[in-house]
Amino acid sequence: MAVMKNMSGIENQEIATFDLKQKAEIYLSQGKLNKAYDNCSKALEILPNSGEIYKILGNIWQRMGKLESAKKSYKQAIEYNPNLAEVYANLGSISAREKEWKQAIKYYEKAISIKPDFAGFYRNLANILQPLGEHKLATECRDKALSLETKYDRQINKK
Repeated sequence: MAVMKNMSGIENQEIATFDLKQKAEIYLSQGKLNKAYDNCSKALEILPNSGEIYKILGNIWQRMGKLESAKKSYKQAIEYNPNLAEVYANLGSISAREKEWKQAIKYYEKAISIKPDFAGFYRNLANILQPLGEHKLATECRDKALSLETKYDRQINKK
């Protein structure tokens, strides 16, 4: 009976965390950054090792323009869930903004290695490579992005 009680507690924690995460994402999309932050903080009190929550927290910090805090949260997200491609892409964007080109390229390459069918990663990488004189690679990335978008459009139109 104690095991069943424990399972119930774990399930309740997961539900509460999921609810707080959803609220944080909604508030973030509405630009209500303080409310989004509050929900992330509450979720992390319940589940302190959630890469997904740290990802949202990083997004909040990034929207606030607090890039160092965003990077810290994104790195914590990766620590708990190294397969969050969007987090690597976000770190790539921050690195590019700070003109840390080599680091930005590494982050985008990592995002692509995790999620190779996401066109935006290739497009953003091309935007970094082009001004660095890597025209051939930039063109290859743009072509790959276009190919993926075309494939996606075809799949949508079939439905």
